[in-house]
This record gives sequence, C-alpha cells and structure tokens, in this order.
Amino acid sequence: DIMLSRTDSLGKLIWSKTYGGSSAEISSTAFGSSVNVVDLIQVEDSNFVICTQTQSYGKGGEDVYLIKVDKAGNVDWSRTYGGTGNDAGFSVKQIPGGGYIIAGSTASYGAGNRDVLLIKTNDTGGVVWTRTFGGSGEDVAFTAIVTQDSNYVVTGHTYSFGSGSSDFYSLKVDTSGSLLWSRVVGGSGWDLSLSVAEDVAGNLYVTGQSESYVNGGSGDLDFYIVKLSKNGAYIWGKNYGGTKREGARHLFIKDNILNVAGWGLSFGPYATSKSANYYLKLDTAGDVKFMRAYGANGGHANSMNRLISPLRNGGVAIIGSTDAAGAGGYDYYLVKTDADGKTNNCKSDSYTPTKQSNKPTIASHTTSKASPTVSIDKGVTEKSASAKFTYLCEPFVAGFYWKNACKGKSTQFTDTTYKDATAWKWNFGEPASGTSNISSSKNPTHKYADTGTYTVKLVASKTGAIDSITYKVKIYALPKAVISSTATTICLGDSTQLSTNETKGTFYWSPGNLLNDSLANKPWAKPYAASTNFILTVKNGGGCSATDTVNIKTDTSATKCKNLTKIGGVINKYNKVTAIDTCTYALTLNTSGNFKVGDKALLMQMKGAEMDTTNTSDFGTITKYNNAGRYEYVIIDSVAGKNVYAKHKLLYKYDVKSAVQLVYVPVYKNAYITSDLTADAWDGDQGGVLIFEATGIVYLSADIDVTRKGFRGGEETNGKINCHETNYYYSDTSSYSGEKGEGIVVTKSKFAKGRGANANGGGGGNSSSAGGGGGSNYTNGGIGGKEHDFCSGTILANGGVGGKTLKTGYSDGRLFMGGGGGAGHDDDGSWGKDGGGIIIITANSLAGNNKNISLTGNGRMRRFYRP
Repeated sequence: DIMLSRTDSLGKLIWSKTYGGSSAEISSTAFGSSVNVVDLIQVEDSNFVICTQTQSYGKGGEDVYLIKVDKAGNVDWSRTYGGTGNDAGFSVKQIPGGGYIIAGSTASYGAGNRDVLLIKTNDTGGVVWTRTFGGSGEDVAFTAIVTQDSNYVVTGHTYSFGSGSSDFYSLKVDTSGSLLWSRVVGGSGWDLSLSVAEDVAGNLYVTGQSESYVNGGSGDLDFYIVKLSKNGAYIWGKNYGGTKREGARHLFIKDNILNVAGWGLSFGPYATSKSANYYLKLDTAGDVKFMRAYGANGGHANSMNRLISPLRNGGVAIIGSTDAAGAGGYDYYLVKTDADGKTNNCKSDSYTPTKQSNKPTIASHTTSKASPTVSIDKGVTEKSASAKFTYLCEPFVAGFYWKNACKGKSTQFTDTTYKDATAWKWNFGEPASGTSNISSSKNPTHKYADTGTYTVKLVASKTGAIDSITYKVKIYALPKAVISSTATTICLGDSTQLSTNETKGTFYWSPGNLLNDSLANKPWAKPYAASTNFILTVKNGGGCSATDTVNIKTDTSATKCKNLTKIGGVINKYNKVTAIDTCTYALTLNTSGNFKVGDKALLMQMKGAEMDTTNTSDFGTITKYNNAGRYEYVIIDSVAGKNVYAKHKLLYKYDVKSAVQLVYVPVYKNAYITSDLTADAWDGDQGGVLIFEATGIVYLSADIDVTRKGFRGGEETNGKINCHETNYYYSDTSSYSGEKGEGIVVTKSKFAKGRGANANGGGGGNSSSAGGGGGSNYTNGGIGGKEHDFCSGTILANGGVGGKTLKTGYSDGRLFMGGGGGAGHDDDGSWGKDGGGIIIITANSLAGNNKNISLTGNGRMRRFYRP
C-alpha cells in the first residue's frame, strides 16, 4: 500500500494512513530503487495529491493511480488510468487555473516497449487529453513541471534514441499536448534523468545520474546536471562526484540557486560500502556552493534521498529511505536543515565533490506521438497506520515567545528551544539600555524605554549543538481605559451609552449580557439591578491591558420613570365568547365593560378536540384536534354593549360551544413586577391565561405563577368498597371509579368516570383506593396507583391512565392548558389536582432576577368539577 505520514515542524509524527487494495500499489517494473515511484504535492486548497501505480484497481497489470486527500489524510477522490498492459505514474503537478499534468510510462499504448505517457486532467481527475511519445525501445518520463510560459516539460530516459544504452530524455509540449521539442543528451553509458526545474530566465536544469561521465573515470556513477535553454538548446553539462558511486534524485530552484538531493558512497561522516544522503547546492553556472552528507552513529545502510523541498526558514526538508534504524526493513528518512544545510544536533559535515564539464552527444530524432484513450476507474481503501517514529538524532531548534510587549513594562521572554538547551545568549535590540540589553537567563525580562520595533536574537546551545533565532518584536504604548457614561442613574428599562477615550486595541466589557456589544468601544448598557458595576479591559497587540469601572444605578420611582409600569396580581380581564359573526367580525361576550376601542386581545378556543371512546386502552387518545388550542390576536375596532368588533378578519373558525374566550392583553413600555403575577383560575368558561406585552424590558422583582390555574381535577368519589373494576369509562353517577380530570374535549356525562384518560385529563381510579391518573400537556401524565390490597385474588393495577400527550398539537402552532388530574376512589374521597395555566409574555428583554416562573399542575383541588 501507499503510506502517507504527517509530522510537526520537529519531525514528530502526527498521523499516518495507508491507501490501496488487495494487491501491491507500487510498480513491479519501476526500474528498481533508481527512481521515485510515488509523488506527493500540496495543492492550492491546502490538500494533497498522490501519484503512483496500482495493481489493485484499474484495467489490467499496473495502472496510473491518482489520489486526493485532505489535510487529515481522508480520501476526497481517487482515479486510475491505463489499459491492459503495465502503466505507471511517477509525477504529478497542479496546473494554475485548474487540473493536473501526470507523467509516467505506458506499455499499453505507444510505439515501443514502453513509451512516455502524459495525461492532463481536470480538478477532479477527469481526463482532458492523453499523449504518448517514444520509439521502439523503452522511453519513460519520471518528472513533469509546468513552465513559466504555461507549457509542460517532462524528463526521463530513452533506450529508443541517443548514443548509449540509456540517455537523458526531455520533451516540451504545449497545453494541447502538441510536441514543441525533444532532446536526448548522453554518452556511451547508462544515463538517467530523474528531475527537472526552471530558473527565472526560463532555462531548464535536468538532473540525474550518469555512467558516461564520471570523476576522472575512477567513479562508476556521478550526479549529472544538464542545462538547457527554454527552447531545448544545450548550454552545458556537468558531473559531480567522488571515487565511488553517487546519483542525483530530485531538485528545486529558489532565488536562482539549485538545491539537489541525492545519494552516494564517496562521502559521509561514516562512509562505508553503504550509501549516505547528499545535499548539493549550486548556482546557475553549475558552481558548487556547498555539499553536505548526513549520517548518525553507525552510518546509514542503503540510505537514499528521494525528494527535497524548500522551507520558510531558508532551509530544506529532504525525505528518503534507510534500513539502518527504525521499525525494521526500510523506513522513511526525514532531514530538516537550515539555510546552510546544517542540522544542528545531527552530523551534517561539508564535503567538496569533484566537478567536471563534459560534451555529451546531443541527438536528433523523430519521436512517435499517439493519443490513446485510457480507461478510468475508481477505488481506494483508506486505513490508519500505526507507524513507528524514531529520532536518529534529535533536533536542536532555538525558539522563544514574548508577552507584555509594552513601553515601560517588563516584557517577558520565554525560551521554547527544542531540546534541553543549557546556555542562552539574548540580545534585546536596544543598545541604549546598556548592560541590560543582553542576558544569559533562560526566561529573562526586559523593560523597553520607548515604543518601536526591536530585533531580538536568542542563541541557544548545549554540548555539541548550537542554534539561533531572530524575531522582530513590536513594543506598544500602554493602553488607556477611562470610562464615561451619558448617565450614571437611569430608569429601569432604559439604556445608557458607555465610552472610553481609547480608540486602539481590543475592548472587553462586562457583564456582557447587559450590553449590546461587549467588544465595542462605545456600547449601550441596560442594567436591571439597583446598582451595577460595568468593567472595561483594554488590551493592545503587545498583550498589555488597562482596566476601569463605572457604576450605573437604576431608578424605579413612578414620578421620575414615566415609561415604567409596576404590575402584580391579575392584570388580564376575561370574557366567554357566546357568538361570532364571521361577516362583521363581531364577538358577542357574556358581559360588557372589559374592552374599549384600540385594545389588544387574545381570542382562544380552549376545547373542542375529539378522542377515542372505545372501552379499551386507546380510550382518550386524541383523534382530531379541530380548533382546540387555536388562538390569535385581535385589535378592538369598536364596542357596542356585549359586542366587540375585531379590526381584521379572523384567521380561524371557532366553535363557541367548545369554550372560546377573549382575554384583554395589556401592553407596557417597561414592566416592573413588584408582587406575584398570576391569572384568574379556569372556571370552565374563561381564565387560566396570563398574557401581556412590553416593548422594552420585563423585570421580575416577584414571581410569575399560574400553578393550578388550568383545567380542573376530577371530583372525589366516596362509594362502596369494590374491587377489580377495569372499565375505561363509567357514567357520572357511577360509584365504581373516580372522576376524570378536565381536558381539551367537551366531556359527555356517560364518559365522566373510569380509568381511561380524558384527552390530556387524567383518568379516574377504579376500585377502592385506586389513584387517579395525572393530567398531561406536552408529555403523557402519570398512571394512578393500584386498588387496595384487601381485594381478594390478584390485585389489579387499575389506577387512572395518565392524560395523553399534546405534542402533535403543539407542532401545529397551538397552545393548551395543563390537563386536570383524575380523582381517586376511596371511602374517604380523594381529589384530582388542577392543571397549570398558560403564560404568554412578549418583550424585548426579560430580567429574571432569580425569581420563578411557574405553570405546573399541583396542590389540592380548588373546587368540585362535573363535566
């Protein structure tokens, strides 16, 4: 399988994942260990694309395999490309503007043994075009790049053309896949090009290894670099090496400097018959700037650098393979360097390779080109991998951070060097501070005399290792935090604007729940308590802060606060609606005098649902809600005696036989609850609802409580001692059961008693001492206790069934009072409990002030109830 690993900046493993299927995901014919058989790039969306080969998926043999994964290694998509032969992908690059160019080889298509294969895709791997190039022998592309002129250059080797067994083979094609030029460079021996890069002038540097051109003839393989113009003209060729074997694998160009990764046997701190890892740095003339070889105690057996990549610190990351350490067999080998190729705590000695210029044969040839139709397939299995992470030598990397970077404050510097520094040399970049400008402490402080940007340098060291790091540290002026307010005493429900003279930095006001914006420099505050402290903390970019406090008081006096209304007790007025004229919008009430023109009122139907009345456990289940629980607001347009006229057409058709009431809705600017607020208890026609509005604040200085104001509990039954009664309903004259609690149905007398629920009203208890069922609202009510144990035989659990849930009704935008509890059966009598009422409050804000809002069913029954 393919394994992908992600590390942190110190090389510590973050995660590893594998990708593949039941067969090998690497080419069995990929030219041994001489080439890179997997390519990885990071694309514009910060995710990754892998290019390799697969034998698990595709159309036959090996196919090109492209996988896109996110930053966590999760597969986004995968594609395979190929035919019935062996096809391999060795390189992928993202095309600016979208899509990918893939380079490899094919034995399914083309003119010879193997031909160069180029595939251009869109962003999701769909084929745009394919091309093959080559002759009768083996021709392979190992690397592709997108050039500055938006064309594509690929490089590899050829056995079809040239003067030796294998020569460097480079081609340039345009965006349509048409060949612009091709070049073959080499000698009489085996020459293999593996990588290509472009400088700022558009020149190309083809890199690999040569058997034709070696160090004085004493080595058998050298680094070989050929420079070509953007038109493919030969400029120079040079080889680099020692007395033994070495080869270049990969390069990149940055700031017109060539950075080459490779391997070799001639150099290294522990040179043996096994290979070491090389990093060669050259200018564009091919002159050596430095070469380093990397090793650890005991050397590296068969170590080979395969990829090199630039880092933000000016250094490079080199990845290869080694069998000298790790979990066994071959492991990844990762090296991170500074700009000079040094690795601090690890061996990274400098060496000077022999450089020679040469005159290779530049061949002219006719390249066969074809445009095959490759088959596309999908498929990948992604698994987490338990990879072992081992340091061959631990890194030593200087680091620090700072806080409180403000003028006149002690700026704290904290060392974060990895790992185990024993000595520190600090320079704080303020020479005018004299001897205090330097320190040898691990975590020193420094007090800057003025604002500005200072260059701070840390040199950290321990035995055998030293590293330095420099940061630009900005010193800020101390922030200011002086609060002013438009008023320090305001009426409850009003607001006051707070402000500060500071305009820069980050603002943190508290308490945030009393402000319109706790991060603004001029927020509005709306306190509720008699006295509230508002605190401002201003923090600048240096991490320094300043704090100030202002106290705002609230006034509730009626003489000063005209927009504040103190309320308590019952504030609503209720009327039973006896008739509704849908043409004139007239509502006929049971009494007059509660409403005037312009009043707001709540029109609500309290009952009218239908339920199952079979003598089964389904008794009481709601079958239709009809208009039970429907409500709307009306504005009184005119009043004539007991008739009030709504200003607008009603939304619903109400059934006045099912307990329709009109409730007066008081509207305040700010409401101050000074004594417990409640509602009239439901009496079968009206009551049970507490409703009001406030355009500003509702402030609780007392409780809101409509407990036991809803539907009424069942009446006690003192009958003869009886046992084993199981009916779900009895008539209102029966002595076998307690009375049902009131609910959202209009109950007929024949169903008044019995253990069956009365919609959301609880059922009565059957038989002696059986308890009534609990009333319900959104959820089902509880079941009453069983009959007395003096009953002979099996004692039945025949207490009242709990009221049924009204959940479905609520989902349809209705409101309901709590159902009454069913009565128990006893020779002493027991009452059902009354349900909770309804509370509707509309306000801009509500301050609970640790007070209670209660609307439960609880307590002893208020009055007898007969349906």
